[in-house]
Amino acid sequence: MFVGYWYKGGLDIYRLAKGKAERFASGSPEQLKPVKSLGKIVLIVGRELLLHTRKKFPPGSADDLKKAVGLEIGGMFPVKNPSFFLSVFERTEAYAMADIWAWDSSGYDGLKLVFPFTHVLPEDMAFISEEPEISVIAGATGGAGIAHLLAHSNKGFLGVSSFRGKVNRGNLEMLLKAIGRHAEDFKRLNLYGRLEVIPDMHEIGLPLVKKDIGDYPACLQNLNRLDLKQFSVRTEPAFMDYIDVAMRSVIYLLVAYGLCLFAAGMHYDAASEEVKIKTAKLVAGMSAITQFAGGKAKGVDYTEADGEIKGKLKVWRSPLRVMNDLAGELPDKSSIVRMVLNETMLELTVASSNPLQVVKALGKAEGVKTVKLKGSPGKNGGLYTCYLNVELK
Repeated sequence: MFVGYWYKGGLDIYRLAKGKAERFASGSPEQLKPVKSLGKIVLIVGRELLLHTRKKFPPGSADDLKKAVGLEIGGMFPVKNPSFFLSVFERTEAYAMADIWAWDSSGYDGLKLVFPFTHVLPEDMAFISEEPEISVIAGATGGAGIAHLLAHSNKGFLGVSSFRGKVNRGNLEMLLKAIGRHAEDFKRLNLYGRLEVIPDMHEIGLPLVKKDIGDYPACLQNLNRLDLKQFSVRTEPAFMDYIDVAMRSVIYLLVAYGLCLFAAGMHYDAASEEVKIKTAKLVAGMSAITQFAGGKAKGVDYTEADGEIKGKLKVWRSPLRVMNDLAGELPDKSSIVRMVLNETMLELTVASSNPLQVVKALGKAEGVKTVKLKGSPGKNGGLYTCYLNVELK
């Protein structure tokens, strides 16, 4: 999964795999090479680009609240081309309290050229934890001197407060007041980055835990635990970016199929030509036989030869008739590639997806006495090539 962290003037791209984040590229969108991926491409809008408010609405579903906010978003935030995300914080029979984040999406066109994101979420929504916690995070590039107090739990975002300078107890109390009745549940205070803490923070009764996550934003730490469906902004267009690849694949498959048909046609033509040659030889032999049938010709006694020829004629089989009898019994996806007829013995080369079914089917053919498999079948292109010895009745 690719994740992009979007901040003022730049985009950091990371590849997430097995819970680890690896920096893939960084810089302004104009300088970056396009990212190609068939998986999820997630864009996180950094806090520097966000405006946030918590607002009370009449009771209603999340979809109804989103529609209402969509109609008045232009008046709620001083943003030229606003995009927004809404999350219900608290719901009662009398009202619904919702968190709303808005940001300027004017840069989307240039951003999508290099980072065609399928999901987008505000940075605050990327924090989730097993127990209620408060994370203290330093501002990203462009936000020097600004820090954020972010409260979150297993349900995700609870509240946020931004400030300048050192972390002190007053900042924390302001956040707890905004959260209200959820304030007493917090278990620890996480410190990300090189932030200074005023000593009075140790008096609040919460353990202070320093977090060292390496060279990537803290919001990526638990991103794999989020249900990203709620942040989906595109489904079908993600496939459209790769329509050229899909079309080329279809063309390659059609060409390969055509080559298979051409090769199969060459096998049939060769077998047919061989049958014609053998038939012509047999017809010539039959003509010669009829000239001497009857015993004598030109004073020579052919009685012995006549008897031998008559014996041969009794066991002689017409190749065309034999082929017709066998073709009527062949199962689907099976064909005779080569046939050699020697009196009552027939050597066949058969291409089939099921050699055993071919043996059983030919054994039931009219005029067939026995069918034996010669050697082991060989597989080529999904079909088996098998060699059979057939004894005719």
